[in-house]
Amino acid sequence: MRDQRRAAFDALFHAHFLGVLRFLRRRLSSASDAEDLAGDVFRIAWEKQDPREPLTRAWLFKVAADLLTDLYRRQGRRADLEVALARRIEEASPALPVEDRLALIDAVRALSPREQEALRLTYWEGLSAAEIGEVLGCRTSAVWALMSRARSKLLHAMTEPELTGGGR
Repeated sequence: MRDQRRAAFDALFHAHFLGVLRFLRRRLSSASDAEDLAGDVFRIAWEKQDPREPLTRAWLFKVAADLLTDLYRRQGRRADLEVALARRIEEASPALPVEDRLALIDAVRALSPREQEALRLTYWEGLSAAEIGEVLGCRTSAVWALMSRARSKLLHAMTEPELTGGGR
């Protein structure tokens, strides 16, 4: 049983550690903090695992999100999330003109925290709607509605004349 438990954990770790670490690095300015939290995620996974009921990628991201929330609460580092999000947008779209990147950053910041997180989990982490629902604690249908609202708000914000230069 112990060997089976170890093998299950090793498979989980090798399949998902880098994804969890990237998830955390995108949300923290300190690589060291991200590595520490990733270690905590897998420590918790080791403690909670049961080979008969394997842990999922979404479960790992939920634990990571909960640890981030605790860290932000303890250290008052919500600004870290905004800095990381802005950095990620800048890295993801080098061909986009600076004005459009700034408009996109502002449009994303105008979304609710839940909408922002759903977008990040979809586009940067590659989670499915079902996995996002597990992370956010809601049904898959609620994730689809949340994503639809977020995309609609972004589209509206990015097509307003004052943001695209058409109103000048």
